[in-house]
Formats: sequence, structure tokens, C-alpha cells
Amino acid sequence: MSRRVHIDHLRQLDPVVLNITVQDAVRSPVTQLSGPTIAAMIAFADADFLPKALKGQFQDFANRVPRELADLPHGGPMEEILAELDKLEPEFVPAVLRTAAVKQAEQRPAYRSRWEALTEKWSAVEPTPITPVAPQMVVHRVHKTASPEEPKRRAASAAPRGSGSSTSAAAPKVPRAAPVKFVDQDRHKWLSEQALERLSEYLEQGLREDVLVTGLRHRARAQYPDLTPLEIVGVLKELANSGRVRVSAGRWKRVIGRW
Repeated sequence: MSRRVHIDHLRQLDPVVLNITVQDAVRSPVTQLSGPTIAAMIAFADADFLPKALKGQFQDFANRVPRELADLPHGGPMEEILAELDKLEPEFVPAVLRTAAVKQAEQRPAYRSRWEALTEKWSAVEPTPITPVAPQMVVHRVHKTASPEEPKRRAASAAPRGSGSSTSAAAPKVPRAAPVKFVDQDRHKWLSEQALERLSEYLEQGLREDVLVTGLRHRARAQYPDLTPLEIVGVLKELANSGRVRVSAGRWKRVIGRW
């Protein structure tokens, strides 16, 4: 069975994260997507709270799925899609997919019993519509600090004013030690593994950096909510230096064969 793209918790993404996360998936054929991902993206076609452009992409996808199912040849491709759709919980199967399954049962005598079994299982429960999710905001605390010139002004005003023209010799500058950079090894290892796993899902086309960064931040929101794009890109560059990934034209790809 070929590897399929699967997006975790797709129905729980807010519109901003959703728009970035699905840009590749929404243009992929059903043969490259997992059953839950197909069902969720079809369901988003009826989500009135989405921006017009994003909703339009989901509507185009929902219109395309029945046609692609009708074009699937018998054998492996049909067996795989049936296996994927059989994984779905009935409440997460949208009406468009249910209607497409009914047509497949009518038009595919060789697979009629399989499609009918799916439609019968799904018909017992009404589909659950997508509900809006509020955008997740990261709050940054701002601390007021003195400007670089402020300590100099205070020192100058506090120094005694003498009438002589001589000035005291400036104190020699003491070299400051380089700041020590502390690395959370568990966090670093987790982020590296997640980046490689995410890129493994897109071996051929890779992922745009903004899509990859957003997806990794979404995965880390429970365990590492303070994860920053700068930290993610830093780990990606380390992986690139070790030859495990590469970047070209703003897209990151995993290097297979050496690891």
C-alpha cells in the first residue's frame, strides 16, 4: 500500500493555521490522501466561517473527489481507497462523500457489496458539521528596559564637576565572556524527529518553509507552546548540515538513503 498524506486533528485547526497546512493536500489526488484527511477537507467546503478563498479551495476539492473515485481503476487503487474510507467514524463522513459512495455501489458491480457496507454503516449516524475554532494567539510579555544611553547619562550627571581641565583616565575595558547557550536536548531531539517525520510525508515535492514551520508549531503547541520559527529553522539548518535534509527554492526535502 502506498504512503498517504495524513494531517492530524485537521478539524481542530483555526482558519489561519488551516490555510497554511492544507495548501499542498487540497491539490493532491485522493490516491495520495488518507481517509480522515479526505473527509475533513470535504466537510470544510460547507464551513461558512472560512475566508472566501479558502472555502473555495475546499469546494473545488469536494467537487473533484466524486470524479476521481469514478475514475479509479479496479484492483489496488480501489482496494486502498475502500480500506481508507473504512477507517472513518460515521459522524465525520460528510454528505458529499456519502453520496459518492452510493454512486460507486451502483456503478461498480465488482465492489458493490463493499460500498454498500460503507454506506449502511455511515447512514446510522448524521454527519457532524465543522465548528469554528478561534485563532490561537501567542502573548509576548514586554519588559521596559533603559536605553543604551541612559546609564551613561546617569553616570555623567552623578560625577562631580571640577574646574580643572584634566580628565580622569578611562577605566580599561574588561572583555565580557561569551554568553553560554543552553540547549534543551530533549526538546532539540523531539523537534528534529518531528521535522524528519513531517518531511517524510512529502518525499517528492517537499514542503515550503512557512508550511513546515507552521505545521511543526502546531504539533508542539501542547508540549512546547513557546516554540519559535527561528528555533525551527535553526534545527532544519543543522539537519541540512548533517545531510539529512536539503533546501531548494524555499522548499525543504528529506534526504533518503543515508539515514
